[in-house]
Amino acid sequence: MNRTHKLLPYTLSLSLAFIGLSTLPTDSQASRAYTDHHRAERTDKGHRANKSARHVRDDRQEARKHKYRNHRAAPPTRSMRGARYAKRHAPVYTRRHARVHHRVVVPRRHRHYHGTRVIRRYGPVYRGYGFHFSDSNAFKWLAFTAITVKLLDNLNEQQQRQHEAAQVEATSAKVNETIHWEDGNASGAVTTTRIGTSTSGRQCREFQQIITVGGRSEQAYGTACLQPDGAWEIVRS
Repeated sequence: MNRTHKLLPYTLSLSLAFIGLSTLPTDSQASRAYTDHHRAERTDKGHRANKSARHVRDDRQEARKHKYRNHRAAPPTRSMRGARYAKRHAPVYTRRHARVHHRVVVPRRHRHYHGTRVIRRYGPVYRGYGFHFSDSNAFKWLAFTAITVKLLDNLNEQQQRQHEAAQVEATSAKVNETIHWEDGNASGAVTTTRIGTSTSGRQCREFQQIITVGGRSEQAYGTACLQPDGAWEIVRS
């Protein structure tokens, strides 16, 4: 009995050792598992190498959806620390700029006042005409804005008002009488070249205007007829 108790531990150890050896894979199983593992790695590398441009574009678009494209920025372990890993796995930040919409206010170059169309294609935009600084006082001559030249774009408001004042004075001047004005490097003249009567009995005048800015000159012609309410109407420009 005592001998049996002494041999029992040795018997259990041999049994466990036999069971462990029986569970180990054979050489053929180990080589097969090793081959399958390397085949899977080669297949994965082949897929990554043969990645099409469309997949690359899709990945980039997916990355742009996030504010920070740092999904690959895992902290490196001791074995992975290095300049190459840090450069490849460094977080890439995408800065988003807020879109600012600037509202551009375009001046109204065309408007109407009591049925009279006021046209200021060039130069500053303002009310009135000549030295009449309100539309109500300048109502009679507002239609003269239709007789215009490109050089008006180089005149300031004071110079343009002097030119308009010369037009106002020319409505009561004699034929071939020239009204001159000059301000700084700009000057001009307005002349009534002809006076007549329309078929409806209205008094009409033909005007010639010349503007000179910095040595450049430009002229324009226009015909205006006086309406029953005392306002001038441009019939040809």
